[in-house]
Amino acid sequence: MNLEPDIGGCGCGQAQLTVHGEPLARFYCHCTTCQEAFRAPCSDVTVLLAADVALLSEGAVRFSSDGRPPDQNRGVCKACGEPVVGFVRGLPFVEFAVVPTHVLPAGMARVPSQGHIRYADRVDDVEDGLPTYEGAYDSEAAVLQMLSDALGPRMYVGEPPAEL
Repeated sequence: MNLEPDIGGCGCGQAQLTVHGEPLARFYCHCTTCQEAFRAPCSDVTVLLAADVALLSEGAVRFSSDGRPPDQNRGVCKACGEPVVGFVRGLPFVEFAVVPTHVLPAGMARVPSQGHIRYADRVDDVEDGLPTYEGAYDSEAAVLQMLSDALGPRMYVGEPPAEL
């Protein structure tokens, strides 16, 4: 995997970001908020540690939150309106960056998608063999499991439990 920082960003190029770490998870979100933001039936997003993502042009990004769980602070390019990055606290003391996969730096390796969340809100059925998680609670549980699996022992302070 390419761990060197590289530049990605929105289609108009005004909102740019760098990524310094490995992706933790990738999934398709079918929630109505993503449908509105992406002007599409779903969003294809990759999750990284927030500390591994840096905006190069913070002034070019407008952040807002709708206050609904998981209360993601979503950033869109002020010029073109394209979603660029969202920040959310997913586990105690751990903040994540949720980045539209197409916005990631071109040289960065992509991880395969792990499923469809908020599938009950879907516009169309998707038959790609990936697992689907219907509602908010099972979707959030699935994402937390993906992140927990990716972080493994790194998410523990001190010594991880012996079974890891």
